Amino acid sequence: MTDVEVKGVQDINLSEPKRVIDEDQGIERWAGRVAVVTGASSAIGIAICEALVRHGLAVCGLTTRAGKHELEDLSKKFEKENLKGRLQAFECDIKEEGHVQPIFNYIGDHYDGIDLLVNNSNIMSKGLILEDDNTPIMRDIMETNIIGMCIVTREASRLMMMRKESRKQLGHVINILSIVG
Repeated sequence: MTDVEVKGVQDINLSEPKRVIDEDQGIERWAGRVAVVTGASSAIGIAICEALVRHGLAVCGLTTRAGKHELEDLSKKFEKENLKGRLQAFECDIKEEGHVQPIFNYIGDHYDGIDLLVNNSNIMSKGLILEDDNTPIMRDIMETNIIGMCIVTREASRLMMMRKESRKQLGHVINILSIVG
């Protein structure tokens, strides 16, 4: 243990961080599991999808209409490489419950729930708060970055609770937001 002195605080003991996961239980424990990634056609989203598919996860990528074609091409590339996992693209505006709920119903019916949600959809804008007539843009940002993330998390949590007992300990939600969120 290491003793550290901080102004006004005496004798704080810091120990080495404990390992949360044994080395033999790394990302490989997620092989065969199901992940949902929002914002899947962004640069970060594509990298996340690729890493998860390469480690054997079934990934449901949620993206805009413009990004769906790119994700479908990526899915075909993964199939040709005979990777352990797979990628399925879904067109979805996450701030619209009417888009989100049917997709999560499909995922629940076809994948027996989900194990991992990566909320990566977000909108950024510079200098927004000082601009004139910025209310529509601010609403879109808040609806996507906050409300949309909450809608997706609610639906994902429901599917996480539906999973088989042996998979209930693995449910995780990761939120990635811009500084605007």
